[in-house]
Amino acid sequence: MKDAVKASLRNPKSFEHIATIRSAVGKDGRFGVIMRYRAQNGFGGMNVEAMGVEVEAKNCKPKEVAINMLERRYGTWTPVKTKG
Repeated sequence: MKDAVKASLRNPKSFEHIATIRSAVGKDGRFGVIMRYRAQNGFGGMNVEAMGVEVEAKNCKPKEVAINMLERRYGTWTPVKTKG
């Protein structure tokens, strides 16, 4: 996720990871992951943004989805330890 977000930024060097959280695996075999980050906007200020994906647990295949849908679908979220 981090690499995908950085590749989409105007200034990839401004990327600052804040937190990554995940839900438990649901009955459908999927779980949600949300990464919050800070990055520079086009005016030079810093914005806090988030990217959410839904993942199939059996093959770890991600699908980008809206964050509000993930928050409604999965109730319990767990912090994820990430590297850098």
